[in-house]
Amino acid sequence: MKKYLLTDVCAGLLLLATICTGGFYYLDSQTKKIEQALEQGIPAEVVKKGLRTEAEKTLFERVNKRTE
Repeated sequence: MKKYLLTDVCAGLLLLATICTGGFYYLDSQTKKIEQALEQGIPAEVVKKGLRTEAEKTLFERVNKRTE
């Protein structure tokens, strides 16, 4: 088990670095979308609501949309 400890640690750190880097670029792209929309004069609330995914919506919002 000690033989592969260094390999496991390096693989774990590489995976963590990949996840952190991907998350940073995702959040940065979302921020840029909001900034561009604000420059065009679109209110921030409208932009943020448009960026929400179906999973982030509340149960009431999902049911309400189906009944409309």
